[in-house]
Amino acid sequence: MVMLVGAVAAGGAGHLTRSTPTAVQATAVGLVAVVGIFAWACLDHRTEPRDES
Repeated sequence: MVMLVGAVAAGGAGHLTRSTPTAVQATAVGLVAVVGIFAWACLDHRTEPRDES
């Protein structure tokens, strides 16, 4: 679910910045994608069961 939200957010950033120069659009989409990746990794790390051995 987090991956889907991140993909929608990155697509939304691309859509909202469609009239800006390409460098601005690529930067905005890249930053949103990186935040989505870190959010997914954090959630995955917190929900994965760990053995306490």
